[in-house]
Amino acid sequence: MSKSSTNAQNKTKGVVQDILVIMDSSGSMQSMGNEPLQALNGFIKDQQEVLSGDGSTLSLWMFDTKTHLVIDDQPLKDVAPVTAYRPDGMTAMYDAIGKAVSLKYNKSKRRNVVCMVITDGEENASVEYALSDVRKVIDTAEKEHGWKFIFIGATDIFAEGAKTGFDINRCAAYAPSVPGMLAQISREVSSNVAHYRCVTSQGIEVDLKLRQSEMKKDSDDDTDGFVERVVPPPPALTRRSSVV
Repeated sequence: MSKSSTNAQNKTKGVVQDILVIMDSSGSMQSMGNEPLQALNGFIKDQQEVLSGDGSTLSLWMFDTKTHLVIDDQPLKDVAPVTAYRPDGMTAMYDAIGKAVSLKYNKSKRRNVVCMVITDGEENASVEYALSDVRKVIDTAEKEHGWKFIFIGATDIFAEGAKTGFDINRCAAYAPSVPGMLAQISREVSSNVAHYRCVTSQGIEVDLKLRQSEMKKDSDDDTDGFVERVVPPPPALTRRSSVV
């Protein structure tokens, strides 16, 4: 086989994107009732419906004052709905990100992972990882191992994502005081992730981008001047059903 033929094959080889979800379970999340759990399970179901027979896995971590591994690299097609969610304590987000990425690095497959962090508050409880550590973790994973990090944060701490090292094009904001907003944003992000996974599974190189933002001052809104518009994937690749 010629060298040019080998290169052509490499360019068209599909990529399996594993999924890592890191979810805030601190006390302040309790104000949204069951919505965070509904958003999480909706995201998982969407990804299963769009593409789950490719060998992809899903891991789930939750964090309050401590970190908790809930699902450890389980085949995506076999993941059952999550039922245990009891918000309490403070916000050890840095520790959760650091530990979750470190554990995934020790698995047989460490490349090409979509890592999504969902939170409503600022870091205030980590003891093992500092901000500088997490920024390095994210930078290394993205540049050397093909990871994509997504940050879904409350509007009043939206800048936390950029500060922590998340690409601004992969950040989305919601208002915890608005019922249904987290679920809506999660569905839209899920569509973008599904699109990215489908396209890359076909060997097409694309970037994962979630949002376009504008700065608009509106005294009547609850977005601190940010207006989020999540860009959906092409209709042909949109998931088949919505989870409400």
